Amino acid sequence: MRALEAARTVLTPLVRRFYGALSKMASAANLTGDETLDELFQILPQAKQSADSIEALRAEVGAALTEARAAEDANRRISLLREQLTEAAAKVMT
Repeated sequence: MRALEAARTVLTPLVRRFYGALSKMASAANLTGDETLDELFQILPQAKQSADSIEALRAEVGAALTEARAAEDANRRISLLREQLTEAAAKVMT
């Protein structure tokens, strides 16, 4: 859970910057909301973002998403272990 909170803390400012860049585009009104991340990253150069800053943002978002997925996996493993321990305790007690 802590890792998930840490990932959220990292993602929140990135998402704000990302949408800030998108909203400054001349064609922002043409966005449908159905665009994928890759499509949005390809649109960003129109917002006068340098290739380096786009790549850095993409790397940061990717790392934060990986961290969030790892946190979810850890939470699932903890939940599974908790279930197994509960089952084992029930067997020992009977």
